[in-house]
Amino acid sequence: MVLPNGYVAAEELVAGCTAAIGWGIDVVPVPAGSMVQGLAALAVHDRGRQAVDDGYTMARAAAGARHGAVRLATEEAHIVPVVHDLMPIVLSPKVKGFVFPHLEWWTFKDVWLA
Repeated sequence: MVLPNGYVAAEELVAGCTAAIGWGIDVVPVPAGSMVQGLAALAVHDRGRQAVDDGYTMARAAAGARHGAVRLATEEAHIVPVVHDLMPIVLSPKVKGFVFPHLEWWTFKDVWLA
Protein backbone atom coordinates (compact mmCIF):
# COMPACT_ATOMS: atom_id res chain seq x y z
CA MET A 1 0.00 0.00 0.00
CA VAL A 2 1.21 3.49 -0.84
CA LEU A 3 -0.31 6.41 1.07
CA PRO A 4 0.83 9.73 -0.41
CA ASN A 5 -1.10 11.80 2.19
CA GLY A 6 -1.05 14.81 -0.12
CA TYR A 7 2.74 14.95 -0.40
CA VAL A 8 3.04 13.33 -3.82
CA ALA A 9 1.36 14.54 -7.01
CA ALA A 10 -0.94 12.04 -8.73
CA GLU A 11 1.35 11.83 -11.77
CA GLU A 12 4.37 11.02 -9.59
CA LEU A 13 2.38 8.42 -7.65
CA VAL A 14 1.30 6.66 -10.85
CA ALA A 15 4.84 6.77 -12.25
CA GLY A 16 6.30 5.33 -9.04
CA CYS A 17 3.72 2.56 -8.84
CA THR A 18 4.23 1.70 -12.51
CA ALA A 19 7.98 1.45 -11.98
CA ALA A 20 7.53 -0.75 -8.89
CA ILE A 21 5.18 -3.08 -10.77
CA GLY A 22 7.76 -3.29 -13.56
CA TRP A 23 10.29 -4.47 -10.97
CA GLY A 24 7.90 -7.17 -9.78
CA ILE A 25 6.73 -5.39 -6.62
CA ASP A 26 2.98 -5.47 -5.91
CA VAL A 27 1.82 -1.93 -5.22
CA VAL A 28 -1.64 -0.57 -4.47
CA PRO A 29 -1.88 3.24 -4.35
CA VAL A 30 -4.45 4.58 -1.89
CA PRO A 31 -5.62 8.11 -2.78
CA ALA A 32 -5.13 9.96 0.50
CA GLY A 33 -4.88 13.73 0.14
CA SER A 34 -3.96 14.54 3.74
CA MET A 35 -2.58 13.00 6.92
CA VAL A 36 -6.13 12.71 8.30
CA GLN A 37 -7.21 10.72 5.25
CA GLY A 38 -4.11 8.52 5.55
CA LEU A 39 -4.94 7.77 9.20
CA ALA A 40 -8.53 6.91 8.25
CA ALA A 41 -7.19 4.51 5.61
CA LEU A 42 -4.79 2.88 8.07
CA ALA A 43 -7.60 2.45 10.60
CA VAL A 44 -9.38 -0.03 8.32
CA HIS A 45 -6.25 -1.78 6.97
CA ASP A 46 -6.42 -5.57 7.28
CA ARG A 47 -3.41 -7.71 6.34
CA GLY A 48 -5.67 -10.73 6.00
CA ARG A 49 -7.57 -9.27 3.02
CA GLN A 50 -6.41 -9.46 -0.55
CA ALA A 51 -4.48 -6.32 -1.53
CA VAL A 52 -7.03 -5.10 -4.04
CA ASP A 53 -9.92 -5.49 -1.55
CA ASP A 54 -7.91 -3.87 1.23
CA GLY A 55 -6.91 -0.99 -1.06
CA TYR A 56 -10.53 -0.40 -2.02
CA THR A 57 -11.65 -0.37 1.63
CA MET A 58 -8.80 1.96 2.58
CA ALA A 59 -9.60 4.32 -0.31
CA ARG A 60 -13.26 4.51 0.76
CA ALA A 61 -12.25 5.31 4.33
CA ALA A 62 -9.85 8.01 3.12
CA ALA A 63 -12.51 9.54 0.90
CA GLY A 64 -14.91 9.74 3.83
CA ALA A 65 -12.51 11.74 6.00
CA ARG A 66 -12.81 15.52 5.84
CA HIS A 67 -9.87 17.76 6.43
CA GLY A 68 -9.27 21.47 6.75
CA ALA A 69 -6.69 23.94 7.93
CA VAL A 70 -6.39 26.88 10.28
CA ARG A 71 -4.52 30.06 9.45
CA LEU A 72 -3.62 32.85 11.84
CA ALA A 73 -4.02 36.38 10.51
CA THR A 74 -1.05 38.42 11.69
CA GLU A 75 -1.66 41.55 9.58
CA GLU A 76 -4.63 43.40 8.16
CA ALA A 77 -5.74 41.67 4.99
CA HIS A 78 -7.94 42.88 2.18
CA ILE A 79 -9.25 39.37 1.57
CA VAL A 80 -10.50 36.62 3.85
CA PRO A 81 -9.11 33.24 2.79
CA VAL A 82 -11.59 30.40 3.24
CA VAL A 83 -9.55 27.37 4.31
CA HIS A 84 -12.40 24.91 4.62
CA ASP A 85 -14.96 24.77 1.85
CA LEU A 86 -17.80 23.54 4.06
CA MET A 87 -17.43 25.61 7.22
CA PRO A 88 -15.16 28.63 7.53
CA ILE A 89 -14.08 29.12 11.13
CA VAL A 90 -13.13 32.50 12.57
CA LEU A 91 -11.35 32.26 15.93
CA SER A 92 -9.52 35.57 16.32
CA PRO A 93 -11.18 38.20 18.52
CA LYS A 94 -9.83 40.80 16.05
CA VAL A 95 -12.30 39.61 13.40
CA LYS A 96 -15.52 41.58 13.73
CA GLY A 97 -18.84 41.23 11.96
CA PHE A 98 -18.60 37.54 11.03
CA VAL A 99 -21.85 35.66 11.64
CA PHE A 100 -22.00 31.88 11.44
CA PRO A 101 -24.73 31.09 8.92
CA HIS A 102 -27.57 28.62 9.35
CA LEU A 103 -27.03 27.30 5.83
CA GLU A 104 -23.97 26.75 3.66
CA TRP A 105 -23.93 30.32 2.41
CA TRP A 106 -21.56 32.97 3.79
CA THR A 107 -21.22 36.65 3.25
CA PHE A 108 -18.06 38.55 4.12
CA LYS A 109 -19.28 42.04 3.16
CA ASP A 110 -19.59 43.17 6.79
CA VAL A 111 -16.40 41.51 8.10
CA TRP A 112 -13.40 43.58 9.23
CA LEU A 113 -10.32 43.35 11.44
CA ALA A 114 -10.33 45.56 14.53
